[in-house]
Amino acid sequence: MKNDRSRGNAGAMFAAAGIGAALMYFLDPERGATRRAHARDKAGSLFRDGGEAWQKRGEDLRNRFRGAVAEARSRFAADDEPTDVQLMERVRAALGHHTERAGSIEVLVHDGVVTLRGEVAGDELLEILGTVRRVRGVREVRDEMMVRQGAGGSVG
Repeated sequence: MKNDRSRGNAGAMFAAAGIGAALMYFLDPERGATRRAHARDKAGSLFRDGGEAWQKRGEDLRNRFRGAVAEARSRFAADDEPTDVQLMERVRAALGHHTERAGSIEVLVHDGVVTLRGEVAGDELLEILGTVRRVRGVREVRDEMMVRQGAGGSVG
C-alpha cells in the first residue's frame, strides 16, 4: 500500500517538474516571447494543414463511394446498349487506369466496335487490348496500333 502511494508521489513529482520546465521555457524573459510565437505559429499551421488534409481525404472517400455505388447500379441495371460516345468515354477511362500513355491512344467507336490507333510500347499492347475488351458494351476491338521497338523508341 505504501509502495503504491510512493509511486503516485513520484509520478506527481515528475509531472510537476515537466510542467515547471515547460513554464520556464515559455516564460523566459529573454527568449520566451519568441518561443511562444513560434509555438503559436506551428500550432496554427498544424490545424490549417491538418484541416485541409482531412477535407481532401473526406472528399476522396466520398468520390470513391459514389463511384462504387454508380458501378454497382450499372451492373444490376438493365443492360441497354451504350451510345458510341458513352462507349468511347468508358474505354478512355479504362485505359487511363491501366496505362500511363492513354492520351497517345486514339479511340474510335462505331456500333460497339472499338478501333485503337496510336503508338505504344510492345509490352503494353496485350494489356491495353485486354482492358478494352473487358469494357462493358464493347463488341469487338480492332488493333491498328503501332508498336515501339527497343529503348530507342523506333516504330516497327
